[in-house]
Amino acid sequence: MKYIIFLLIFLMTNLSSTSQIRLSRLSLPSINVLELDDNSFEKGKISVKFIRNKNSELFDKSIENISNIDFQLIAKKYTFKKLTSQFKTVLKSVDLQNIHEKWDLDLWFTIEFDENIDVKLVYLELKKLKLFKIVEPIYKVHLVSADLSNNSFQFLPNDPRFNEQWGFNNTGQGGGKIGKDIQLKDALDIETGNPNVLVAVHDMGIQLNHPDLQQNIAVGKNYNFVDDNDTIVMGYHGTHVAGTIAAVNNNGIGVTGIAGGNGNINSGIRLMSMQIFKGNKSGGLAESFIYAADNGAAISNNSWAYNTENVYNLSVMDAIDYFIENGGGAVQQGGLVVFAAGNKSRPLSYYPSAYERVICVSATNNRDEKASYSTYGNWVDIAAPGGDYSNGVSSQILSTTFYDGYAGDHGTSMSCPHVSGVEGVTELLKALHQEQQQEQMEVIHLQLLQMLKL
Repeated sequence: MKYIIFLLIFLMTNLSSTSQIRLSRLSLPSINVLELDDNSFEKGKISVKFIRNKNSELFDKSIENISNIDFQLIAKKYTFKKLTSQFKTVLKSVDLQNIHEKWDLDLWFTIEFDENIDVKLVYLELKKLKLFKIVEPIYKVHLVSADLSNNSFQFLPNDPRFNEQWGFNNTGQGGGKIGKDIQLKDALDIETGNPNVLVAVHDMGIQLNHPDLQQNIAVGKNYNFVDDNDTIVMGYHGTHVAGTIAAVNNNGIGVTGIAGGNGNINSGIRLMSMQIFKGNKSGGLAESFIYAADNGAAISNNSWAYNTENVYNLSVMDAIDYFIENGGGAVQQGGLVVFAAGNKSRPLSYYPSAYERVICVSATNNRDEKASYSTYGNWVDIAAPGGDYSNGVSSQILSTTFYDGYAGDHGTSMSCPHVSGVEGVTELLKALHQEQQQEQMEVIHLQLLQMLKL
């Protein structure tokens, strides 16, 4: 009887651990919009979240058909031009309508007006209305780019430039310390990647047909949120980040990726290009997280930040929470969001990297020291190779670039994908372990049923 009770407790404990628990929003610093410099936010735009009205369809709303008289007076006073859903692309999915409305995605809109009008004046006027739950400026963002052991391993990629990638295999390149790397050679003996793991790269566009990346691109799951279409415009930064995560391994060309596979077509993890930067433009920051989660991404890699310390848009923070709770795809329940800490050389809390629910990554050099440029603080969760320019390209992070190229670069933008790549492999191993546990549970369950019959 004691054995049966033990089995019942064991079974119930393990089954209950798989239930989803909706986490509440962790604390965020308050923002005094009126004290901020006007350069902190975009001109001619305001972000609003409507109070839900069950008798009103919001998805196709325009300025003209909002019946609130006070709103119309403000709209006329400040010549409002356009009202646009912030999640218009993902809201087209009928299958996911219930969960999208549960997260209030249909209530978020952007109001556009003349760029010469003071954003703070519009903000103050709209805050007075009982029409909106949230009113906030759209804060400017930027890509986080820098100012310009055991040798008993079996799998060694034949990529010709692997020996230049000190973050993977530090042999003292560029004056570095031997062995101060992520020990990738040992890791590749255990796992090289799997196409079931999707990593969303929220960045400039990835060069989808790069000869060292093309095999590991998630086909049909890339989106350009700046232009609002599925045509990815390749960019240097996004392609460089992607190569560290999943450049194709063992293909006899270029560089190695952390989870780039073993050379076989169905061996590496898959990259999703979530293009939120194009030239000096940005767009779709919040929607990119929803899209990535809805399309099966397990990891979200981000090398960008708001321009101003301690500011954020709540629509973006909600979207990050959505990814954390609804991402994971085929390999896990819930997604992991990774952010670069920034390159400010000081303990400055820039969001979203300072948000407690994301993994914040600072940078080290090839001597295993904090990189001189790296932002630091108690919100940083982990450090990874980011390189520096102390010895030219040899002390930087070598990876793929656009136009079929390769280049060295440095910054927490380069350290961030080291963590995303490792997390991609780790989550796969955890998923495989869970499958093994499930099989063990099924055996125990059968044993329990047989014993109860006795």
